[in-house]
Amino acid sequence: MESGGANRSARRTEAGPYGLTSARETAAVAAGTARETVSLRALAEQAADTSGSVRAFVRETAEALHAAARSAAAFSCPADFRDERPPGLAEVHRAAGRWLAARGQALTPAGAGADTDPAVAGNSLLREPVLLRHLLWSALVTRRPVQLHVGDPAQLERFLHATRGLGSDAVVLTRPPYHRLAAGLAAGHPHVYADVGPAPAETLAEAPFGKLLFTSHARALPELYVLRACAFVQALREVLAEWTADGSCTREDAVRIARSVAGGNALRIYGFDEAAAG
Repeated sequence: MESGGANRSARRTEAGPYGLTSARETAAVAAGTARETVSLRALAEQAADTSGSVRAFVRETAEALHAAARSAAAFSCPADFRDERPPGLAEVHRAAGRWLAARGQALTPAGAGADTDPAVAGNSLLREPVLLRHLLWSALVTRRPVQLHVGDPAQLERFLHATRGLGSDAVVLTRPPYHRLAAGLAAGHPHVYADVGPAPAETLAEAPFGKLLFTSHARALPELYVLRACAFVQALREVLAEWTADGSCTREDAVRIARSVAGGNALRIYGFDEAAAG
C-alpha cells in the first residue's frame, strides 16, 4: 500500500531478487484491486538494458512510459529542480549518451566492484537531471498522476505553475519540516496534491481537505506500513476531536474529512473510483 492511503493500491516494488510481494499478489491477499506506481528511474534503467544506442534508448523509454500509463496508478520521480520547461531533444540525447556510457562502464568487471549496485553507483540517473526532467515531462502528458519526491517543495513553484493544463495531477511527497510548504502548493495549484504529513493539524490548516492525502513513506517491511498508519490515525483523531469539541466542525464534518484524507482523495486521484464504477 502506498501514497494516499488507498488500501487497494500497491507500489511497484522493483524487487525481483528480494522476493517482495507483487502488486498482483497483494491484490489477491486483500481481495481487492492493485495497480502499480511506476518509477521513472526504474523504467529508464530497464530500457537501458535492452537499447543499443541513444536513439533507441529515447524511443524505448517513450514506448515503455506510454505502455505503463495504460495500467499504472501513477508514476514517481525525484524532483529536486526548478526548471519550468522540458529539455530539448538534443540536450536529452547528450545526457542519455553520458548516462549510458557511465552505466556501461560501471557494469563491466573493471568498472564495478563486487559490492557495487548499478542503481546507486556512478551511473545513477540522479547524476543526469536532464534525463529525469525529460521523463517527468513525458509522464505529465499521459494523464496519469505523477508523484514528485522532493526535499524542499518551494523550489517546485515555477515548475508546477508551468505544468497546469497538461492533464496530469502532481502529488508532492516530502518530509518534515516541509509538509506545510507542500500543502501550500496544493492550495495554490488546481492540479497539485500533497502528503498530509505526520502533523495533520498543520497541513489541514494550509490546504483544502480534498487536496491532502496520507502517505506512509514505508518501504518493503509490512510492519512499517502498519505502524505509520496507526500513528497517522491517532494524530488525525486527536485534531478532529479538538475541532469537534471547540465547535470548529460537526461530527459529520469530522467523519467526512477523515474519510477524504485517509483514503477517499487517493482513490479519486489514482483512479480507483473510476475502476470501481467501470
